[in-house]
Amino acid sequence: MDRKIKFCMLAVVAVLFAAAAVVQGAAAPKPPAQRKPVIYIVVEVKSIQGVVTYDVIPVKSLAERRKQCQTDYVRATDDWKRAKADAQKKKEKFDQQKPVEPYVKRVGSQTFKTEELARDVANKLQEKLDEARKRAEENKKKETEKPPASTGSGEKPATDTGTGETPAGDAGTKEEGK
Repeated sequence: MDRKIKFCMLAVVAVLFAAAAVVQGAAAPKPPAQRKPVIYIVVEVKSIQGVVTYDVIPVKSLAERRKQCQTDYVRATDDWKRAKADAQKKKEKFDQQKPVEPYVKRVGSQTFKTEELARDVANKLQEKLDEARKRAEENKKKETEKPPASTGSGEKPATDTGTGETPAGDAGTKEEGK
């Protein structure tokens, strides 16, 4: 009987401790749930059309954005293949460009606490990219406008043997005096 009494006392004490814990937990106010701050990054995004842009996204959504780009690419490629097959069946000319494989690439390792700071960096990068594109287009236009500097055929003149010797053969050698 002694064992039964000890067991009952132990059970009562355990129930009292559990009840006290519940009362303390209910009485103590819970601190408001603190949300972790969102951290932003700048990414370089290449679309299925081949256009490169800079964008700002939260770090947590980087994998999701990459996955979305890949599914868009798969869908666009399937549509392109179907359209090409239809054009071949109808014996029509098909000049639609194949979709370019997109990517979402993180630019640098810098993170930003606010979206505005990240947006400033992304805008600066976009401006540099746009300027580089303009310069490339201008250089391309200049090259196409230049008249050819050579004879036009791109060949060497007939008198040039390419060996550095004169075309007359022995003319100008030291053996002339003999």
